[in-house]
Amino acid sequence: MEEIIELPNILNNVEYAQFTKKNNQLESPCLCINLEEVKRKFRLFQEALPFSQSYYSIKSNSHPQVIRTLLEQGSFFDTASIFEIRQSLELGVAPKNMHFGNTIKKEDDIREAFSIGVPTYSFDSPEELSKIAKCAPGSKVIVRIKTSGAGASWPLSEKFGTSPTKATRLLQKAKTLKLEPAGISFHVGSQQRDDAAWDEPIKQSAQMCEALKEKGIVIDTLNLGGGFPWHYSESVPSIQEIGKRIQENLSSSGLLDLKIMTEPGRYLVASSGMVKAQVIGLTSRSIDTGTRWVFLDVGIYNGLTESSVIIPKIASDGDYRNTIPSRLGGPTCDSTDIISGGKIYNLPADLKTGDSVYILDAGAYTASHSTTGFNGFPPIKEYFFP
Repeated sequence: MEEIIELPNILNNVEYAQFTKKNNQLESPCLCINLEEVKRKFRLFQEALPFSQSYYSIKSNSHPQVIRTLLEQGSFFDTASIFEIRQSLELGVAPKNMHFGNTIKKEDDIREAFSIGVPTYSFDSPEELSKIAKCAPGSKVIVRIKTSGAGASWPLSEKFGTSPTKATRLLQKAKTLKLEPAGISFHVGSQQRDDAAWDEPIKQSAQMCEALKEKGIVIDTLNLGGGFPWHYSESVPSIQEIGKRIQENLSSSGLLDLKIMTEPGRYLVASSGMVKAQVIGLTSRSIDTGTRWVFLDVGIYNGLTESSVIIPKIASDGDYRNTIPSRLGGPTCDSTDIISGGKIYNLPADLKTGDSVYILDAGAYTASHSTTGFNGFPPIKEYFFP
């Protein structure tokens, strides 16, 4: 029995839809971003985790308007590449407020970041540590430990992180390389749906701090990473619940006196965005009796990559009193370009070619995941309001 996603006609209450209806000249598909919502979410995050410094994860939406907005709110910035560092610098972000969080970096990029004045660098291997010592001598380094990733839409620990035992040794080695062994970091996985996911790595970090203290190394920074979720078509813990549980764990582990970093991305920008798309075709398939295929001018290659895992909320201008089970496909000549893995949406029966369809909560990992021209389709355009 396949999951059928029920969605009432919510457009009357969707500010973004009102915006696009007033701006019919906007090219479809497009991503509309409400910058006031970005500000609101930043305030909510700060209230829920007042003990932390927020380093916005730029990769979730790297548009200059988003970065400027968060800079004005007092955000710090987690950068994943020299390109994000250059962009942030051009937009007025002080190098001291950046963190080079990617554990995989080219030597030339480390060298340039160091010359600019970026103070901290993440690593999770001996080779990466040696590169930092060579190209950014005397810098602060933060070792990344592995987490299970259980409960996340995207577990990250196959590619990133090392064991607490190895991480402890690496921080000792950092000292011998005349680097400053400043901190410990982890990431519980993107779109983490379990607020208990932070418990174990916080406990492990506390144990590491004690072990390192015995070796004469005092850790002053703990980076909790990202993973803070947004509710799409699933229930997730609120940021208030997550913040309270993290604070309790930090307090009981004796870590609240450290500099606590967080790297929110999705939570800050997901709800700020809506994709306006257009129906470019409808058909039925003999193998899909009773189900209609609706093809849009947006798909997984020009904005909806995440829909392969995260099921977005979708609405349209049609009459929801009479609906048809529908699957959604993108515009490319590729069999994998199927939105939400082919999940069924109940969409209006009167939907026709040329009508608009709206993908909600699309502010994160939409424009930043768009290809530069697969099948010749350009990356999705972004528009901002108010």
